[in-house]
Amino acid sequence: MLFMGIRMLGGFSFRIRLFPKLSSKISTGIAKLGRYGSFVIGLANGLMPCGPLQSMQVYAIATGSWITGALSMFFFCLGTIPLVFIFGLTAAMLKMRWRQIMLKVGSVLLIVISIYMISTNLTLAGVNFPWSGSSGSDNAIVATIDGDAQYVTTTLHSDGYEDIKVTVGIPVVWTMVVDEDELNGCNNEIIINEYGLQVSLSVGDVIIEFTPEKTGTFTYTCWMGMLSNKIYVVDG
Repeated sequence: MLFMGIRMLGGFSFRIRLFPKLSSKISTGIAKLGRYGSFVIGLANGLMPCGPLQSMQVYAIATGSWITGALSMFFFCLGTIPLVFIFGLTAAMLKMRWRQIMLKVGSVLLIVISIYMISTNLTLAGVNFPWSGSSGSDNAIVATIDGDAQYVTTTLHSDGYEDIKVTVGIPVVWTMVVDEDELNGCNNEIIINEYGLQVSLSVGDVIIEFTPEKTGTFTYTCWMGMLSNKIYVVDG
């Protein structure tokens, strides 16, 4: 998507072959499909790099039900038809100069969305960005040391988690309180790359245990990388 947006803005004017040359049989088959024009293109839309579409596809998978997943994609389709129709009709009525402006604006939006998706995936891989879902260490929930362990309790929210602050070298017993109304298909599993944890959340109190071996700031995310917060590990 980033490459496409830059090309649409006039960058990368040189030709780059990303894929090997197709065989004659495959080329002939594609040419035959081309006779159906818009119908084939419409079916191919399900594979296009579109942020909202991919988000809905992930949501459909996360429902765990083929009926609910199919219905969610169906209503997403119904909801986008009027917007796509109006956009296409408006573009056809505009003069060429305005079409070019719309193309430039669309290119910039494509680049912005691609950068967001890249940063989301890097966050999911454990890369710590200072702006990712954190309200700052001063607002983090601080663990309480009791005996040989430290304890911290947070609450799950439908739109994210909470930052915590723990002490290095002491085992952490982290209780996440999960309410049924706050649990959804996006926040129902967290990944803590620093400690190799992938925890499925369910209604009730979910216990997460780990021992921080070094100080620093570490990101934990939902399984899609869209929701993220921080674990601040400090000296005692």
